[in-house]
Amino acid sequence: PRFLPRGVQLVIAICETLILEYLALKKDTAFTAESVWRGLLGVEEKVGRATVYRALDRLVEAGTILKIPSGDGNRALYRYMGEAALPSSGRMVCLDCGRAFPLECSHLEELTRHIQSDHQFEVDTRHTVLYGHCCDCGK
Repeated sequence: PRFLPRGVQLVIAICETLILEYLALKKDTAFTAESVWRGLLGVEEKVGRATVYRALDRLVEAGTILKIPSGDGNRALYRYMGEAALPSSGRMVCLDCGRAFPLECSHLEELTRHIQSDHQFEVDTRHTVLYGHCCDCGK
């Protein structure tokens, strides 16, 4: 953000790079912010916890990583999106394993038309996220 001093912005940018590298190495795993911070301590001892949280927020905002709310509302999980970072449609996200699947369904267009006509609300399907449980997690 523009209101942060330039030095702080630089630290966050470096932290973002470290986070992306860390998550990309373990791209099939979702992590809490705390576990990302602890994982980075092995690489860069001077990374502050608050800096990791700010960097995660910026990466989520940029669409580079996905923030997955926990089922109990306590701690979110973060997952590297890689090639799936910019879907043409929304995504379905498993609350257990954190995997993201493209939301490609012929009924989605019908649903968005219904919402627009009956509820006067235009859905941006590129940003639509459905949370649930994938078939591999079996809930």
